[in-house]
Amino acid sequence: MGSFFVILYSMSNELLFVRKAVELFHGSSKEAIDLGCGYGRNALFLAENGFNVTAVDKYLDCLTEIENKTDKITTVHADLIDYKFTKNYDFILCTFVLHYFERNNARKFIKKMVKHLKKDGILAISLIRTPKSLSIDELMDDVANLSTVSAVEKIIHDNPHSGANYPHDHDVFFYIGTRE
Repeated sequence: MGSFFVILYSMSNELLFVRKAVELFHGSSKEAIDLGCGYGRNALFLAENGFNVTAVDKYLDCLTEIENKTDKITTVHADLIDYKFTKNYDFILCTFVLHYFERNNARKFIKKMVKHLKKDGILAISLIRTPKSLSIDELMDDVANLSTVSAVEKIIHDNPHSGANYPHDHDVFFYIGTRE
């Protein structure tokens, strides 16, 4: 499989990355999980594209908003650090969450994601790089059992939001891999 170039204009537009990962999926079964789903933009996109989606987040207000939009997504209230997978998935998505984890917990969680990815499944991770987050090399070590489809590092622009009320940039790493 070849790699691709991601063009992102802001953090709120990571859906382009998710779309590309979905385009790579060619399986007949479509069980997906969105880990750290937030208000469900990506989970809703997956559901609209025929996936049976489980959306996991620790914030009940996020899950309630998803539930108010659709009954096609199963929501799970859980902190990802303690999350126990109950099955394997065709598509595992984790966007802009791992930088909140301590390095060792992030690495353990990545290994759990890899372990619960079905044959021919897709794992899609986006990681904001911070001085304390795991490194690209560590992430790549933790997904070594998968075939890398794409690994792209980008500086992307983010608009003002709570926590940073000014335009700013993020160093982001996008990874897509598959279990062959």
